[in-house]
Parts: sequence; C-alpha cells; structure tokens
Amino acid sequence: MFTREIKPPLARPIQNGRPVQGTWTRAFRRLGMTGFRVKEWQSFIIQNDDVFFEAIIANLKYIRFIEISFLNKKNGMLKYYIDYFPFAFWELPDSLYDSIMEYKTLGYSIKIHNYLNKNKFEFIFEIDPLDDLNVFKANFIIYVEEKKWLPLVTNLLYSEDRYLVSYKTPGRVLGIINTGDGGPFELSPENTLALVRDSKGYLPYITKFNNANGFGFDKTGKIIAFSLSENAARGAKKDNENALWSGSELTPLPPVMITHEEGFEKDWVIEDIEGMIDLSFTPQNQTGKKSFDIILAKAELANPIGVFNGMIMTKEGEKIILRNLPGYVESIYLRF
Repeated sequence: MFTREIKPPLARPIQNGRPVQGTWTRAFRRLGMTGFRVKEWQSFIIQNDDVFFEAIIANLKYIRFIEISFLNKKNGMLKYYIDYFPFAFWELPDSLYDSIMEYKTLGYSIKIHNYLNKNKFEFIFEIDPLDDLNVFKANFIIYVEEKKWLPLVTNLLYSEDRYLVSYKTPGRVLGIINTGDGGPFELSPENTLALVRDSKGYLPYITKFNNANGFGFDKTGKIIAFSLSENAARGAKKDNENALWSGSELTPLPPVMITHEEGFEKDWVIEDIEGMIDLSFTPQNQTGKKSFDIILAKAELANPIGVFNGMIMTKEGEKIILRNLPGYVESIYLRF
C-alpha cells in the first residue's frame, strides 16, 4: 500500500538556496516568494445540508480574478459571481499566519484574514445591494484545529527553479450567508464543514491541473474529506497534493488520474494504480467554463458542482464507500 514520509515543519520551503520537495505537518511560516513569476490562489469551500459555497481568489499577475459560487440545496438555485482584472494591484499574503487580503471596488468587497496562528480563517464577501434581489453577504470563520486534523503541506518541484507550495485542510464553520431570497443561512460548526486550500509557486509557462474535492459526513457522523490533484510535477510518486481525512486520521494518497473524456458536463473518473481510489463524479450544477485571454497570458477554468460515488481507502486499509458525497471538480489550464 502507498505510504510516504510526513516530515516535521520547516520555516521555509528553501534550504541552502534550493527548493526542497516534500510533505510536512504544518504550513510554512513564510514562503519568501516575490516577483512577477509568482502565481498564487486561495480557495474556501463550505457546505452543509442547506448550502454549498465556493470562493476562489487567484493572482496570476497578468490576470487576477475572484469567483464566488453559491448553491441553495433546498431549491437548487445557483448564484454565481466572477470578476477579473488585467494587471490589478492586489496580491495574496506571503504567510497564512496573521495576514490579510482585502479588496473593495464598485459593487462588492472581500476580506480574508488568515489566522493560522490561532487555527482559524475569517472570510467576508459582500455585494453592495442595489435592491433586495441583489443582496448577498457571506461572513464566516473556519476553525481548522491542527491538533485534530493534520493539514497536508507539500512543495512539488517542476524543475530546479519552478515549484508549487500547497496547504490543504478541512475545518468547521461558524457564520452566516444571506442571499436575500431564502436566507439567511446559519452556519454551525456542528453541521457545516469546510475545505481550505492555498497554493503559491513558480510554475512552468504552460500548466494544467485536474482537481477533485469532496467532503461531508458518513452515516455514523464521522467527517470524510478528500482533496486530489493531477499535475505534471516531477516526483509525484513520492510527494503529491492528494489526501484523505477520515475522522481525525490523515491518509496521504498516491498519484491519481482524473479524466473527463465525454466533456466537463458528463461523469468524471478518478482512480489510481494502487487500488486506493476508485471514484466517479457526477456534475449536477454547472458554473460554466471561464476563459481569460490577455496578451501572452491565458487561463481556462471549469469547475462543476456535484456528487462523488465509489471507494477511497485509508492508510489502515479501511475501504470507505461514498454515496452521493457533495463536492466539486476543476479543470485548469494556465499559460503565462
């Protein structure tokens, strides 16, 4: 069965002037990444029986964009917001320890306060309402409880000077979402889960990702969460971004293959060669394929919301059978 070493934390992903590939137990205090070549994004996904919410904040330097998706599970209504900016000025913080990203513009405002030093993230997104139909506000805190759920922290090398640092963890949510039509929705730590992802790196000129993220409760009330990524980083058999959280247990997973041969709107297949992952994803709500093309830069993103079915295995050999576990998938193409 696949295994890999999870190392004690380092202060930075650079040692003796070189990036170090590996998997660690805690986020780096500082990354020290600067310059126009750095690409970065942060995402928050939360869900309970009533709502599914996803936010992506991406700084690709040539292009910066903010995307918000909200699904009311009770009536199937999907609200979707996206704004993108060529060469905008805002950036994401270099550290997740007591740092802030804040942006205000005509129509909406967003604020992220990374409190990893206090085991939490604060997220506020608000649309300035022109009338009652345009009301939208999300205000919540994600408690990540590192002593309960180890995060998955990786540094993956594409070459000697191109690498991607990633932080992933589940959490519990306290807050409120008000949509103006069917809300407000109360978010309670007892029944609302989150998946936090943060990535920053020096990437190849052309980069492709396929990602799959699912989380919820099993029939006994135990938390099940996973985050899987297929990319072209070298050494993926040793280190990768793939992880399963089952209750309080973290299982690092092997490399995966994520395919959608019949298109983004049809079933996706997620599997590995170790026999630990055999999943299918069925899209239920499409947020549409997005494409941004500015001068020499291009970004394409498709990220439908839906459910996972199949099997995923813990490091102890327990087979977890998933039936309609909520989540979403991503297909990402970057050229810059």
